[in-house]
Amino acid sequence: MFVTDASFVANYFRSDEAARLKLLNSVEKHDSELFKKVNDYASATLKSELKKRIADENIQAFNSYAYADNVGCSEIYDSMYRLTSASLHTAPRSLEKYIEEDENGIVVAINDFPLEGDIPQRGYDFSYFLIKSLSGLKEVFGCFNAEETVSMICTLDESCKA
Repeated sequence: MFVTDASFVANYFRSDEAARLKLLNSVEKHDSELFKKVNDYASATLKSELKKRIADENIQAFNSYAYADNVGCSEIYDSMYRLTSASLHTAPRSLEKYIEEDENGIVVAINDFPLEGDIPQRGYDFSYFLIKSLSGLKEVFGCFNAEETVSMICTLDESCKA
């Protein structure tokens, strides 16, 4: 599946405005030196104008799953992003795979290693994702032809049905 809707690119770039407002609002909660310059910049007028623009133009926040799905990469998103997310790998069930405890429950070792076989699969998935991304750019900007895309995918997957 390729992106055939050129508005996707515009919507993608505009989503940054919603993220910007969210960041400005979150920084407002802090008055430390770290956030001083941002708070000085982020006046009530600026935030009000940004909020109005977001509402007027119906700008939607970034939705990485929707964007991945739009370019035919939802499976890769679910594997590479969800399965490697910090929220998943800091959950108690995941941590037990990465730590060793003594009989008193004291952590004595932290193991940081890929599971056997994961690296080649993630390399394949990442390459496939990049090819699909290039294909989407092709649809929008006409960068290269569909045969080249199929050829790149078949280079990765010998059982490819071109």
